[in-house]
Amino acid sequence: MNKRRQWVFVSILLTLGAAGCSGEAATPTSSTGGASFSGGGEAGASGVPPTGIYKETLTAKADDCSQAGANGATPDAVVETTEAGFNIRLGSDGPRQDVPWQGFSAGLAHCDATLNIDVTSFSPTTLDVDITEIWNSTDACDLPATSIPAGPCSSEWLQHFELETACPAGTETVSGVTRCR
Repeated sequence: MNKRRQWVFVSILLTLGAAGCSGEAATPTSSTGGASFSGGGEAGASGVPPTGIYKETLTAKADDCSQAGANGATPDAVVETTEAGFNIRLGSDGPRQDVPWQGFSAGLAHCDATLNIDVTSFSPTTLDVDITEIWNSTDACDLPATSIPAGPCSSEWLQHFELETACPAGTETVSGVTRCR
């Protein structure tokens, strides 16, 4: 996902719950598909991958908007997990997003754009998500023109995370380097 579109979805995600142009609030809704979590206990229990440092691989499936970003391995990624869901970076260098285990869908009505995150699978050491952004129209969007696509488009990519180091006590960033506590 290119930096221009990343800025747009940072704006969309920051706007969720805030009033839009029409005074309507944009709210996230759970998707109907994807994997589900029915266990209890701490992250790592019941097959849920633990918080940790993961090897991440991106694969673009379709992209009408512009380049979805490089396919292949990215620098190590931090994935934080809980019973309710997980937190990942969208794309290779996009914003971070909390995602429930059943998936996530968020829209920005006045931009007529939607972001869908489907959890396709997870195991004690892996996590797979399918991310789609859909722009039906940008005519009434109140974001800067440089932050939105030229017109209707869609993009879809897969993110695969494979555990390298579990961090039972969580993670911390020191001098720009993220590591286990």
